[in-house]
Amino acid sequence: MPEGSVTQSPFDKEAFNAVCNKNYKGQCIFFLNAFWAEFQAEAPRVWNVYKKFVELDNGNEEGKSLDTFSSNRLLEAFGQTLTVIQLREEMAKVDQNDDKKMGPLEYLVYHYKVQIKELLSRPQGTDEEMEKANLALQKVQDEIDAIENQKKKLQALAKGEDFKATRAKNELAQLLAQDPLALNKAQVDAKAAVKKAQKSAGDNLTSQGQLWWLQKQLEEAARYKPKGNLSSPAAFSPMISPRGFGSASPTTPK
Repeated sequence: MPEGSVTQSPFDKEAFNAVCNKNYKGQCIFFLNAFWAEFQAEAPRVWNVYKKFVELDNGNEEGKSLDTFSSNRLLEAFGQTLTVIQLREEMAKVDQNDDKKMGPLEYLVYHYKVQIKELLSRPQGTDEEMEKANLALQKVQDEIDAIENQKKKLQALAKGEDFKATRAKNELAQLLAQDPLALNKAQVDAKAAVKKAQKSAGDNLTSQGQLWWLQKQLEEAARYKPKGNLSSPAAFSPMISPRGFGSASPTTPK
């Protein structure tokens, strides 16, 4: 059944559009920073919302919104099965910037029934240590990407029975068996950087959403295993997707 919505007080549409122009991750962090006091227990669900948006956008971490068809699939994934008429009605409530699409910020405003005016009034905190932690986590992602790209290349070459395929199979086995020293070092550095960011921020509520996100990214990266899913090259789907630590495989929202 439709969730319903709240009547929005007048708000700065230009400012709201600017936030909606952030990527999926940026929109979710903005919401968590703004309403950490009210919704910190919902952070795991917001993470699942983020992953579902990326999944429905074909793994595009830099996406900003979904079209009507994909928006309907997202609503269904979170328990709202709608008729065509209901979908049209609900999209009218969700689509606060009138672009006929739905971004995660619009969905979160809709789901949690918050005022956009209040959302925009809340400060967004960050500092130098947090920026350093973001860079450190990006280095972890870069190392993971390098392993995955090499693995995909070797998997493709390993098809067949000729000499090149045999050599690729051997190289792939070596890649999976070796200790990824550069990745290990990047993970250690990222863990230290996130710890410093947490200490620097203290109890400042304006950045707690981003701090939670950094910790979640760190946990996701720690679970990465180079062996991954090797059933077939076409079926391979890394746990850590390019540029953002989001699951590229289907997720079940809570």
